Amino acid sequence: MGLTFKNGGKASDYNSDGKKKKKKKSHKKSKDPSKHVVSSPSSGAPSGASQTQPADMSQRKGTGSVLHSSTIVTGIDTRFLSELSQGDAFVLRNPSTGKDELRVVRFITSDQALALSSAFSFPCPSSSSSFKYVKAPKKLKSASELQAESTAKFNDTIDKAAGTTNGGKVEIRIKNSGGGYNIVQQAVDPEMSREELVNLRASKKSDRYC
Repeated sequence: MGLTFKNGGKASDYNSDGKKKKKKKSHKKSKDPSKHVVSSPSSGAPSGASQTQPADMSQRKGTGSVLHSSTIVTGIDTRFLSELSQGDAFVLRNPSTGKDELRVVRFITSDQALALSSAFSFPCPSSSSSFKYVKAPKKLKSASELQAESTAKFNDTIDKAAGTTNGGKVEIRIKNSGGGYNIVQQAVDPEMSREELVNLRASKKSDRYC
């Protein structure tokens, strides 16, 4: 049975010299979840935030060689129309400094001619030189543009299902015995709704869209 001191302490609470042992402070981790933020793997932009397509800033070597005068670039065996677009960066190396200079493509008139937003800081060399370019980031469509495309696609589908009306007649594509389709005109009420026209076409078992 352990000894108990007058002040209520136990023998294990005191040192050999009779002094009470100091209790070590325990460093407990806070249980408050707000103080512990765990980073989760990124799954994209936050909800409601607009998304942007990452820009590819790598330089690509252009086909052929070029000469330039002011803002006009003339190509030799170049493919401006297939390689470049308005807004791309056109890159030439300054022969004096050895550094690349970038100018924005303003418009392209042919595979061998284009215009820049501003002239390069150095004059055109006596011979044509190679060039590089950087593609501009693609503009992502807004929610309203996507909605408009979706609505137009839906209406087009409904129009195909309802048939093409012209002067109180509807054109219906009917499958023939040869595997192709014949266009048949049928008189209808001009006031018929698209839903009614769809029902009409649904009764044609060999109709292409029904």
